[in-house]
Amino acid sequence: MALWGNNDAVTVTPTGKVSLAYTDAGYTNVNAAGIGSTGWVLTGTATSFGNPGYGKTGDVIAIGFPKNTLGVGTYYGEAVIVGIAATNQISIAGTEGLNSVIIGDTTGLLRYTGLGTMYQIRESPQYTHTTAQYSENSATISQDFATYQTIFVGTAASAVGVGTSSIFVNLTGKGIEAVGTLGINAFLQVGTDTVLNDSNNIALTGLGTAIVAAGSSSGVGFSTIYLDTTQIPHLAPGHIGVRLANAAESNPFINISGYAATSISLGSTIPYNIGVGSAIEYQQTNGFVDGLILGLDSGVTAAIADGDTFSIQRLHGGYEAHVYSVDETLLGIATDAAVPGPDQQMFIPAGAEGSFRTSAGWVGVTTYIDNRGELRVKKEVLVAMSGITTGNYPLYDGDKWGAVDPEL
Repeated sequence: MALWGNNDAVTVTPTGKVSLAYTDAGYTNVNAAGIGSTGWVLTGTATSFGNPGYGKTGDVIAIGFPKNTLGVGTYYGEAVIVGIAATNQISIAGTEGLNSVIIGDTTGLLRYTGLGTMYQIRESPQYTHTTAQYSENSATISQDFATYQTIFVGTAASAVGVGTSSIFVNLTGKGIEAVGTLGINAFLQVGTDTVLNDSNNIALTGLGTAIVAAGSSSGVGFSTIYLDTTQIPHLAPGHIGVRLANAAESNPFINISGYAATSISLGSTIPYNIGVGSAIEYQQTNGFVDGLILGLDSGVTAAIADGDTFSIQRLHGGYEAHVYSVDETLLGIATDAAVPGPDQQMFIPAGAEGSFRTSAGWVGVTTYIDNRGELRVKKEVLVAMSGITTGNYPLYDGDKWGAVDPEL
C-alpha cells in the first residue's frame, strides 16, 4: 500500500460513527502487540468500510470532531487502517496518534477513543500521526489551547455603563508601574490585547481613540452631532476631538466645545453628512495626561464604576499542529489566507494572515502564540504534489471564519 495518496475527501457515510476500546496493556505495548491486533479494532455503526470509494487499507482514519470545528465534541487523532474485516469493522496499526480517555470498569482500567463519534478518511502521509509533533496522544506533545494571561491591571478613571465600547484608564493608578518608561500606549497592542469584563475578553480596537454611533443625522455645515454622550467616558470640552469614522484623512478631528445628554457641540462645522447610526470616531486631543481611552471591539456587558480595577489580558502559549491537504488552486497559496479564528484554537491578529502562505501538497502547519501575543507559524511541506482533492475538515482555504469550516 502506498505511503500517501492525493485524496483528502474519501467518502464516508453521512451517519457513520466509530468506537474503539482497548485495555491499558494494549495501550502501553502498542508496538509489541503487533500490527492488526484485535486489541485495536474499530467498530462502526452505519459504516461502509471496504466498499469501493469508502476507505481501504493504507488510508488514515481521523476520529472525532476535527479540531473542534463543529463547536462540540472531541478530536481524538489519527490512525492507519491495516485491516478490514467487515463494512463495520476495521483494525488499525496502533494508538500512538490517539488521545484516549481512561474509564473504570469491572476488570480494571479501560481506554476508549471516540465511542460513537464521527470520523473522516484521508490519504495523508501514514507516518505523521506517529511523530510527537502531530500526535494527539497526550503522552507526547500536548496540543492545547492558547490561554489568556493578565499583563496589566488598570484603574477606571470614569464610570461606563453596559454597552459602552470604551474605557478610560487612569495613568497614575494601580498597575501603571508595570509598563515602566515605555508607557501604556506603547505597551498595549491593538487587535491582540483584550479587556476582561464579565468573563468576556473584549479586544482593544484603539489607544486614545474609540467609536460611537450617531443617534440622528447631521448635514454638511452642522456644528452639532447627535449621540449618547454617556458612551464617551471622561468627556470634557477641549479634551476630545471627533470626526466621521473612515472619512478622508484630509478631514481632521474637530474639537468638542460643549455637550448635552444626546449631543455634542463642535468648534467648527462638519464638511460631510452624518446619518443615523454612522460611526463617529473620537480621539483624545490633550495627550495622555489624565488617562487613556481604550477603544473596544464591543460594548461591556458589566458596568465599570469610577475607581474599579480591571484586567487587560493577552493570549500566550498554545500549541496546534495539523497536516493539511493544500490544493494549488486554494486561496491560501496565492493570497493572504486567514486560517484560525478567535473562537477556535488560536487567535490570529489582523494582518498576520499571510503567515499561512504555503505550497501545494500535504503540509504540516504548527501554530502558537508567543509572549508578545504574536502568532508564530511553522509550515513544513511533507509531500509536495499537485492535484490533491480536498474536502475534509479543517480546510486550508483562506476562508475567513467560515460557518462550516473554521480552520484549526
